Amino acid sequence: MENGEVYGVLLGTHELLNNVTFAGLSRNFTQFGKVGALYIVDGDNNLYAASGDQQRALTPVQIEDHKLLTASLQAEEPYGEVIDSKGNTWVFSKAALPFMDWTVLHLLSEDEVLAPAEQLLQRYLLMLLLMLIIACMMILLMVRYLLQPVRYAIAQLHSVVAEDETYRPFNSEVQGEIGQLMVAFDSLQEWRNQKERLADELISIVSHELRTPLTSIQGALDLLNSGGLALDREKQNELLGLAHRNSRRLASLVDDLLDMAAIKRGQLHIHSEQTALSPLLEAAAASLACSLASRQQQLLKVLPDANVLVEVDPKRLLQVMTNLINNASKFAPESSVIRLEAHCDKEFVRLEVIDQGPGIDEKDRDHIFQRFAQADASAKRQHGGSGLGLAISKELTEVMGGQLWVESAKPVGSRFCVQLPRRPRIKV
Repeated sequence: MENGEVYGVLLGTHELLNNVTFAGLSRNFTQFGKVGALYIVDGDNNLYAASGDQQRALTPVQIEDHKLLTASLQAEEPYGEVIDSKGNTWVFSKAALPFMDWTVLHLLSEDEVLAPAEQLLQRYLLMLLLMLIIACMMILLMVRYLLQPVRYAIAQLHSVVAEDETYRPFNSEVQGEIGQLMVAFDSLQEWRNQKERLADELISIVSHELRTPLTSIQGALDLLNSGGLALDREKQNELLGLAHRNSRRLASLVDDLLDMAAIKRGQLHIHSEQTALSPLLEAAAASLACSLASRQQQLLKVLPDANVLVEVDPKRLLQVMTNLINNASKFAPESSVIRLEAHCDKEFVRLEVIDQGPGIDEKDRDHIFQRFAQADASAKRQHGGSGLGLAISKELTEVMGGQLWVESAKPVGSRFCVQLPRRPRIKV
């Protein structure tokens, strides 16, 4: 152009869609869901294109309502935040088109930028809530499954308390702590049943042991009290002796029951002192002389000299040895020999009561020291007794610092051994 005359016009086209910069910003614009606005501005800040407002295309942007665009275009960074006159925050990104003095600008409000994140957060919270609900349902089902044996145990416990006969032992194949709980409950129930059996057996045994001497005492006293029978002096003495022996038998049973109750409560009193062993063993043998003679049994004694001492309660050791000798006499055959032996070394004194009875099975050796137990535990056992003698003897021996055990093998008899700490010999 010269002197107002136009010599020609240069025309041409530019494919914006093939421009890398424009394509990149357009792709971002599309990925944002076509939110916000995409602008193309020339070097003189004239608006050539506006995706959000077609009426404002090819118009200048220096006017007052385009201050937001101006601030974005004048920013040094290719992206950032600007604030409009109302205090709202906007996010922009821009890039220059190569070979042209144009700028491509993408402008979004803060709400439009945060909307996808908020939607994502809402979806995440919804999914989290659903997962939490599903997890709670699974945990509830699992807990119900795991607690099913416990509920069964509770039902069984109620049946036991109500003395219902529908109780059945648990399935021992259940693993883990619940399985152990079920096994422990079965053990507790078995222990309870055993205690009930022992209580019933105690009543039966004590009733039998009380009835026999009471019947003898009552019969003897009835005969002595009756005026219709003429009894000579010898017959009267015989009846009085019978009543006296049975009354002592009753007193012995009561003493055994009291001793066992004291042992169970931990109130058994022991008064230990240095005691000569031989006189004490002689006293135990003498107290059973009549009983042994009635069965034509002989007691052979192998005793130490009178200077051997033991630290024991004399009364309680006498009770132990009397129980052992009486037990040997009860199970040994008539006209047999029972041996009472004492062996001493530097540390211990070992007392042995040896009989010629039928012996004791290996499975019964520990059982015979339990309360109300005998090797012959059947209802029609041949030998009387409360079954407390050996249990009390073992408890007394252990309280005095000793040990009591049995050595036996059918059919060669039994050997009951009492081991006590040795005391020094008396200096003469």
